[in-house]
Order: sequence, then C-alpha cells, then structure tokens
Amino acid sequence: MKDKKLFIHEAGASAVVIIVLSVIFFFMVLGSRKSWNNGLAAMTEKVLKDHAGAEYTIKGTLPVHSPLAVSAAVFELEKNTNGQTAPAYAVLIRAYGIAGALPLVYVFDDNDAFFAGMGGLENEIATYTDTGLFGYGLTTPVIEFWQKRAQALLPPKETEEDSKGADK
Repeated sequence: MKDKKLFIHEAGASAVVIIVLSVIFFFMVLGSRKSWNNGLAAMTEKVLKDHAGAEYTIKGTLPVHSPLAVSAAVFELEKNTNGQTAPAYAVLIRAYGIAGALPLVYVFDDNDAFFAGMGGLENEIATYTDTGLFGYGLTTPVIEFWQKRAQALLPPKETEEDSKGADK
C-alpha cells in the first residue's frame, strides 16, 4: 500500500514539473516570436536592398498556411514607384543545398518572379550572378526548384470573377 502511495506522489510531482516547464517554454516561444519575425524581415530587406536597390520596402508579414511555415516567411512588398497595380511579395525560404540550409529570398511582382539573393551573417552580398553561390550548392536547378516552392506559399491571385463577385 505504501509503495502505491509513493508511486502516485512521484508521478504527480513529475507531471506537475512537466506541465510547469511546458508552460514556461510556451511563453518563451510566444514572447520571442515578434523578435524572430523582425529579424527575418531585416534579413529580407537587406537582401532586397542589395539586389534591387531602393525599389521595394517591406509593408507587412503574411501568415503562411502550409507545412513549410516553419521554414519560410512571406512579406508583402510596397514598390517605391507610383505606378504599382498588383501586389508584390518577397518570400524568405530555408532552402537546402550542399552546404545545408540556406535562407534564400525570392521576389514575386505581378507576373515577374526572380531570385533576389541569399541572406546570412557571413555572406554580405550574394546574388544570382555570383559564382560564390555555386560553392554553397546553389545551382540553377536548385534555385528554380525552391522558387516553385516559394511561389506555392503566396496568397492566391484574385481573378476577374472574384473581383466582380466582391463588387455585388
């Protein structure tokens, strides 16, 4: 009888410790999410500035509803010219090459899509034309493969029928 009581007390104490640690970790992750997203936005903005100059600025972050959500971030862009009609997006995606996981930035502007560059601490500027990207295992087929994956994360385009239905 005494062993049974001791087992129940030990199991209860273990359960309490696990629950308390889980709650602490949950709030730590929740508290760091904004800082994490700001860091991703800063890296994306640096790559955009290096590649496209001052043509784009980040307007906001869009939620990613995909299993790739932990490996990607989608940003709505504002084009710094007055004639923009369609929304533009930047996708930061963790792509895998020979060197492991690398943060690649793609820009989708209306019907134009291009690889803007690679982010990261040790790599100041790395664009598609740099031969240095080959050393990271980023060949043209790899870049095109991840561009298709990044494009799948974008919000669906509104068709003419959708816009007519919204006007009613």
